[in-house]
Amino acid sequence: MNTTPDPTQASSASAALGQEVGSVLTGLLDTSQGSLELQIHKAREQTCLRPEEDAPQTNTAWIGLAEAPVTSRAAANEALDRIDRYLLAEQWEKKNEVTDPSKRAMYFHKGALGATAKIVEGASRSRVEVTITSSCAAQPSEHRMQRLELDADYGKNSQYYDDWK
Repeated sequence: MNTTPDPTQASSASAALGQEVGSVLTGLLDTSQGSLELQIHKAREQTCLRPEEDAPQTNTAWIGLAEAPVTSRAAANEALDRIDRYLLAEQWEKKNEVTDPSKRAMYFHKGALGATAKIVEGASRSRVEVTITSSCAAQPSEHRMQRLELDADYGKNSQYYDDWK
């Protein structure tokens, strides 16, 4: 039995997941304008394998990461409330919520994606962080990982991504 994914199907499935991640991140940016300065740090496919593995592109997952500094716990909770309303309006299912005001976190699921929105307390300042992830998926050896233009590293030289060419 051949367990190697068909290259065309794997590439299409990965690209579709990437578009979903990009759509969610863009929606979160639009929703938070005026109240929160969300910045996207990651919008890419990345390896699920250990660094010492020879072919990191053969098992990948999508990740989207957006963060914003907050001036107070009240501002952080207001931002999380907006994110909560947005994701629920977009048909995400809330799976769990930690309601402790200093450790508040929400967990969502929709299709092949999961999302976490939380307050992260830092030494000098706090921030709101939203992470969108997919499960790991086997890819053919010729697979090229993808980054969206939203990604902070889009266009940087990499042996695993083609967006720098």
